[in-house]
Amino acid sequence: MAYPSVHKLNVIHLNAHSPSIGASPVAAYVRVPFRCSIEKLAVVAAGIITTADCSIAVALNGSAISGSPFTLPVSGAAAMTPTAKTYANEDDTISFTSSGASGANIPATFTAVLKQA
Repeated sequence: MAYPSVHKLNVIHLNAHSPSIGASPVAAYVRVPFRCSIEKLAVVAAGIITTADCSIAVALNGSAISGSPFTLPVSGAAAMTPTAKTYANEDDTISFTSSGASGANIPATFTAVLKQA
């Protein structure tokens, strides 16, 4: 099957892992490797949230990114596009902090899609 579009070489996907987004949440962090714009943020849970959806707060150097927080439903995957253009510099930090989810020790992988400036 042919790909519907070409993936640009100046767009990269960086991943961060959290061992728990459930009852005892652990934040995940990504170091920004170059000057860029933040195009999309996503999360995939590696387990089942039992009753309540998970709220994911995303920040750049401690300041909330527009459109944050976003909700990870019980089904286990979600994505967010910032509502305002957000730029980052080399060595900035993107943090993913979960809250409100039920269930114990549910791991998750967070992704930041960055477009090099």
